[in-house]
Amino acid sequence: MTHPFPSALSRTAQPVVARRRLLTQALAVGGTLLSAQAVRKHSRAATTDAADPPAPLSSIAQHMPMAAPDITFADAAGAASTLSRWHGRPVVLHLWATWCGPCVTELPQLARLAAALTPSDPAIVVVSVDRGGAPVVTRFLDAHHISGLQTFYDPDHRAMTALAIEELPSTVVFDAQGQEIARHGGPLAWGAPDAAKTLRELVS
Repeated sequence: MTHPFPSALSRTAQPVVARRRLLTQALAVGGTLLSAQAVRKHSRAATTDAADPPAPLSSIAQHMPMAAPDITFADAAGAASTLSRWHGRPVVLHLWATWCGPCVTELPQLARLAAALTPSDPAIVVVSVDRGGAPVVTRFLDAHHISGLQTFYDPDHRAMTALAIEELPSTVVFDAQGQEIARHGGPLAWGAPDAAKTLRELVS
C-alpha cells in the first residue's frame, strides 16, 4: 500500500492545521486514528510520498541535547520497554508503519545497516505504529524477508504522541545519556556506503 499523504501539497507551505489533518487522515487510512495532540510544532511535517527520494543521513537535523519524554513501547510479547533499556548507548529510534510506502523501502536497508554495526555503535530500534501490533508487523517482515532488527510496537501511539511526531517515517536520535540530539521527518538513505560512519559521527 502506498503512503497516503497527498503528494501535491508542498512540504514547506502547509499550515500547521493542515499538516495535522494530513497525518490524522493518513493514520486513519492505515488502520488507526491519532489524537490531535500527537502533532505539535516540534517536528517538521511533510507530505512524504513513496516516490520522494530519500535524504542523505547528513541531513538529520542536530540540536542541543534535550531531555527525552517518558516514552514506552512494547516488545513482541507485549512487555513494556523504554529508552533506559539502552542506557549508556546512543539510540536511533525509527518510527514506521507497514502501510507507509517509504518505510517499506527503508526497512531492508535499516536491517543491513544494523547488522554492520557493533555494540559500541548506536543501537537501531524500529517502532511500528500499526494498530495491529506484532502480528501485523511480523507478517510484513516475513513477507519481505527482513530480519535482524530490534522491533517494537506502539499501537496506541503513546510514544509517537510523546515525541510529537508529525510524519512517517520519522527518526529520532538519542545520545548515550538518553537525551534527544537530532531528528528527521521523511525517508533517509540508510543504504548509503557511509551510513555507519555518518551515524557514528552524529552521536560522537
